[in-house]
Amino acid sequence: MVRRRAYWAVTVGSVECPECGLEAVTVTTPTLLGKVRGWVVDGQVPPATRRCANGHEWSFRSHSRLVRAEGWRRTSTGGAMRWLTPGRWLRVLRDRRNAEPVPLTYLIAIVVGAGLGVLLDWWLGWSWWAVMAGFVILVWLVFLSSGFFGPGRADLIADLIAVRHPDRAAALRARTLARLAEQAPFPIYGLPGSWTGPRSFGGYGGSRNLRHLVLVHGKPEEGNFVVVDSNRAADGDAIVDHTKRNLGRSLYSRHLEPPTFDSLQQRNDWLDDRHRQFDQWDQTPWEEILISVDGTPRPFQQRTEGNDWVAVGFLDHTAVGLDVGGFRPDQVSLATISDFEPYARGSTEQLAHGWQ
Repeated sequence: MVRRRAYWAVTVGSVECPECGLEAVTVTTPTLLGKVRGWVVDGQVPPATRRCANGHEWSFRSHSRLVRAEGWRRTSTGGAMRWLTPGRWLRVLRDRRNAEPVPLTYLIAIVVGAGLGVLLDWWLGWSWWAVMAGFVILVWLVFLSSGFFGPGRADLIADLIAVRHPDRAAALRARTLARLAEQAPFPIYGLPGSWTGPRSFGGYGGSRNLRHLVLVHGKPEEGNFVVVDSNRAADGDAIVDHTKRNLGRSLYSRHLEPPTFDSLQQRNDWLDDRHRQFDQWDQTPWEEILISVDGTPRPFQQRTEGNDWVAVGFLDHTAVGLDVGGFRPDQVSLATISDFEPYARGSTEQLAHGWQ
């Protein structure tokens, strides 16, 4: 018996190794048998791999993605499109599954269902193929409903509501995030009550227990804003360094104005130069400043670029990052936030205004 090899290899010289930069690499691509086996067992075609002469190996996969236009949910929920709602609900349930079946799952379900159908056909006279089809559908429904069990249940419900009522879904997400923030196991900082401008949520991390939360004050698109990122951290130095790196890169990139490129190579060269310049810029020491937190001056490290500045501090097992535009450091003070309803309300109003 001759076993077919699952991979074949060719040598090319147009791709550089990400580790050592060598151009000559070996590309190992799955054969048709290997692709079918990977799809049946793992649910996806195995990617090709590249190997350089020094033995470094990495995988790559060519893919594309369709992106829906901004506001697609809002414009497609009219009466003429309501008949599409069940299909969209099914798509949400599919995308939010906690357990995803592979083709092998359904093959096993067909075999088990057929065996069960033959047994019930002999015993009760039921149609064996109907029993088999019902068993496969039951397996499909079990996996489809798995999103209702687990930490992502609230997000799943909001996504289902968003199919017909995106404004209600946005309000539900904001209220859910406000409840999570109130129960957060670490202090979350924002501007004190003296701030009367807009408040809204930014990004967040964690599903049942928050790991970090971003609070936005003002309107960043207008240039006057204070963004406060509170990160739960046991190791202060590590999270502070990570926050400094991210904030520094954001501040540096914000003031770059890309030129018009005549080719992709020019764009890549420009990006490489910007990365090298940022590494040099990032070596500059950060300045030490004091910012009032709950009425007490606390030390922060600051970088400035134009009218914008960023700062990082470590407060009570919380790494706090500030991204500020249009305000001087002596105009900014922080306070521990306990009422997140204004942020939930502001987030909902902003989204509703964007849809209008």
